[in-house]
Amino acid sequence: MKLNRNILHQQRRQLDERLKAWRQVSKTPRPRMGWLKAVRESLGVTTRQLAHLLGTNNGVVVRLEQREREGKVTLEALDRAAQALGFSVVYAIVPDDTLEAIVDEKAQEAAHAILRSVTHTMKLEKQEVRPKATRAQLQELAQSLKTRLAPELWTKR
Repeated sequence: MKLNRNILHQQRRQLDERLKAWRQVSKTPRPRMGWLKAVRESLGVTTRQLAHLLGTNNGVVVRLEQREREGKVTLEALDRAAQALGFSVVYAIVPDDTLEAIVDEKAQEAAHAILRSVTHTMKLEKQEVRPKATRAQLQELAQSLKTRLAPELWTKR
């Protein structure tokens, strides 16, 4: 399936706009004890009471809170507990930068790697290119890789 590059660019811009607010929220650190325990305790709900709301036992709630602290809780389990307390679990994958900036950076990295290899070969053959021309080639190649969303963007280096 060939993807329309203009549509992908537009999708990135639209998703970037939606993710703006999430980037701010993602900077909020998780409570040391975990969200579930923090919320439960702030409401004055005991582990025994939450266990009753969930139809389980006290130990299950304690292990659930422990797994959340360790980053090993499932979204399903966390959602069930949150709903029992009248809360919702909100889940998002939030990039550190804009999607456009990430693609730009990946294109620059890929272009550097490609040109580094080519430049090395040309030096060995005594056909070295001037630095100014190399910079122009780098920008041109990076733009081409970005426009095509070339597979090289996501090659591990």
